Amino acid sequence: MTRKVPNIEQMSQIECGLCCCLSILHFYKSKDTLLDLRRDIEKGRDGYSIGDLKQLLNKRNFDTGSYQVKDVNKISELPLPLIAFWDNQHYVVIYKVKKNKVYIMDPSKGYINYEFKEFSKHFSNIVLLSFPNENYQSLKSQFPSPWIRVFSSFSKVKGRLILTLLFSIISYLIILSVPVMTSKFINSALGNTFSFQTSFLILFSLLCLYLISILARSMGILFSNIFFSRDIESFTFKHLLKLPYSFF
Repeated sequence: MTRKVPNIEQMSQIECGLCCCLSILHFYKSKDTLLDLRRDIEKGRDGYSIGDLKQLLNKRNFDTGSYQVKDVNKISELPLPLIAFWDNQHYVVIYKVKKNKVYIMDPSKGYINYEFKEFSKHFSNIVLLSFPNENYQSLKSQFPSPWIRVFSSFSKVKGRLILTLLFSIISYLIILSVPVMTSKFINSALGNTFSFQTSFLILFSLLCLYLISILARSMGILFSNIFFSRDIESFTFKHLLKLPYSFF
């Protein structure tokens, strides 16, 4: 059974070629990210050509070749997965051909399958074959995970988050204890164990504790959210100022 290529969704209109390359790379266990690919090739106003994609894969020790395929029935004879030119302006990855259907990964739509007749309406008769050569190595991405930055921001409000969690637990414990306390109060009232004043005082104390814990939890969430948002926005703005003009 043919293994699916990973589904890589494009983040901008002209990055379908990069997403197809990244899907092929991930198929062969590469740890590259879109950031790595963007760094290695400059983005043009009209997107990426077949030559650009070949250059990108060649840098990662892939042997590549672009070919014209006039008969769509010949697709089944080609080694998969491969990148196909689509609607004269788009790229997709063909990862399986079975019976009279062609299965593709479209960066703008996800996994789709077409019958040959429908497929031929979109296929622009150009394919890019790529295979890792003997020098290929699955290297880790040179860019740190964005989650590292997120957790770094969380660590700055660790104290507030712990207090928020603590007050949340207290409020939930009070809610859970209400049925038990109510049952005990009823039993005590029937048995004259507690006076009305004592019962009222206990209930009032629980209510005050519950309100205080809810207020403290809400304030903790509010202040943590304000600090976290400000920290992320500040980092993002500073990063945007450092980006090259070609990015925009």
